[in-house]
Amino acid sequence: GFCAFLGGLNGALVDAFAGAFSGAFVDAFAGAFAGALVDAFAGALVDAFGLFLLIGDFLVAMAGCVDASG
Repeated sequence: GFCAFLGGLNGALVDAFAGAFSGAFVDAFAGAFAGALVDAFAGALVDAFGLFLLIGDFLVAMAGCVDASG
């Protein structure tokens, strides 16, 4: 009985440890993946906004040239 108890306890500990470890690993991976997605999306938005501002500056400069030339 005692050996079976020890075997069961050992199995339960191993299961709990493996479960916790794999859960933590999955969480970390999912978190990293979600973080990378958010970073990429935010980076793309910032790039697009910068491009938009750059085009705006260019258009303003063009308008200024047109005004200056008459």
